[in-house]
Order: sequence, then structure tokens, then C-alpha cells
Amino acid sequence: MPRVHLLAGLPGAGKTTLARRLERDVPAVRFTLDEWVQRLHGVAQGHRDFPVAAVRCQELVWDTALQVLASGTDVVLDWNCWSRARRATWRDRALRAGADPVLHHLEVDLDTAVGRLGPRADAVHHLAGLFEPPTPDEGLLIERDEAPDPAPLPERAVAVVLDPRPGDPTGPAVLVVLRRRHGTSYAVLPGGGVEPGESVPEAAARELREETGVEAVVRDRLACLEHPDRRAHYLRLEPLESARTAPTLSGPEVSTVTNLYRPAWVPVADLDAVDLRPVEARDVVRAAAALTPDR
Repeated sequence: MPRVHLLAGLPGAGKTTLARRLERDVPAVRFTLDEWVQRLHGVAQGHRDFPVAAVRCQELVWDTALQVLASGTDVVLDWNCWSRARRATWRDRALRAGADPVLHHLEVDLDTAVGRLGPRADAVHHLAGLFEPPTPDEGLLIERDEAPDPAPLPERAVAVVLDPRPGDPTGPAVLVVLRRRHGTSYAVLPGGGVEPGESVPEAAARELREETGVEAVVRDRLACLEHPDRRAHYLRLEPLESARTAPTLSGPEVSTVTNLYRPAWVPVADLDAVDLRPVEARDVVRAAAALTPDR
């Protein structure tokens, strides 16, 4: 009989790290809610739209998980069953699906959790006051796990290239890559993973060149944001030539057939209209635009 693996623990306890380990060792299919919300809605924990988006994604995840369970394969539901009521809900759903529910309780002391979360330390203190430790009478097989050391997040370099456009009624513009994937249109900033032996600024300049054909130099580090699956470094780059030239693809995206890419200049005022993802990137761009002098 397949199992539904549930997780409970404070933020920073290492739930996603354990979920990835279960995915590999059981083996099982892992469903990390934060990743689904990020990819489908472009928002991360802490954003005002996250709770509603998370509920929608959770139901979509469960519909998909039911198909996996029907094949006899375990699933890992990587979200926090921190309350007795939440555990009861997912226990009952698992049983109705003909699966055995298993709860992995990750125990970590408060200081360790706070140290791992850094900027999100307030979330640890908040949930610590609400967390209901699991008990044997909940009808769940409970496995108590020590909090694993968190896996290092992959580093990603993101290029913010602005054209002040003095006198233009639309205001400053930012260079983005318009994408259409699986029928959904949205925009991203040029960027990608930092390769071995490469610095973050070097990666930002390379990704910008590959994705838009624009040569530029790094001027400022703007922000570093942690997403569920990566750490993104946002840097402001200044083109070596006129920023008004039409950008063109020159990297591996040229040959892709599953995604459509098109670099373009978009007014900063229109970031919501083009659905720039992740949503947090919009605030980074707006802040940079406000500090960029007219040329």
C-alpha cells in the first residue's frame, strides 16, 4: 500500500531537505507547495497573495498526488502540518485514497530555527507559539526525525538593466524576457545559475548577453532574495552601448521549442501588466528605477 508522507516542524527545521531525501530514498514523488506557488503564481511566502495562491495550488497538488498514489507510488506532501486539525485533514484524505499516512515530525530548537531563517525569524517565533506537537492518539504513524542540515541553495544571478528615458511620458524602462510557456505568458528578468568558478557579477553579465545580446558592466548589487529553490542575487548593469538598441536572443534559448522567448524593453510602470515573475522582483526594479539618474 502506498504511503502519504506528511511533515510537521518549525520553519527552518529542514522539512524540504527531508522531503528531498524521502523522494530519493523511498522513493517517492515530492510535492513542495512553495515551489508550485512560485512557478504558477510567481509569489513566495510572505507576499500578501501567497495564502490564497497556496490554497489553490494545494488542491491541484492533491489531485495530481491521487494519480500518483493510484499507481502504487508514495507521495511526499511538503507543507507544514503544524496543527492537529491540519494533520487530521490530510490523514483522512490519505485514508480515503487507500494510502497509509505517515507523519515526519522534525524537532529543532528555537535558536537553530531562527538562525537558519535569518530575515524570516519572525515567522519562526510566530509559529512556535501556535505549533501543536503530534501525539500518539492522532491515528498516524509518527516518525520523529532530527532536523537535517539544510542543503545549500543554488545561486542565481539576475540582471536589472534600466533605460531612464528622460522626457518619455511612459517613464523609465527595464529589459525583460517575455516568455510563453504551456499557454501562459509572463516576463522574467535576464538571469540564470552561477556556474562553477564563476562570480555572481560574471554570471549576471553572461546571462544578460546570452538572453538579450546586450553587453553590460555591473554597477551595483541591489538585493539578495531567497526563494524556495534558489538564492537570487539582483544586480544593476549598465549597457556598454545605447540601451535603446533592440535586444536579441543569442544563448541556448534560441533553439528551444518548448518555450517562446522574446527580450523587450518594458516601462517600469507596466511590470504588473506583463506579469513580471517572481512578484518580489517588481519591488527590486522599482526601487532601482527610483535611484537611477537620468542620462
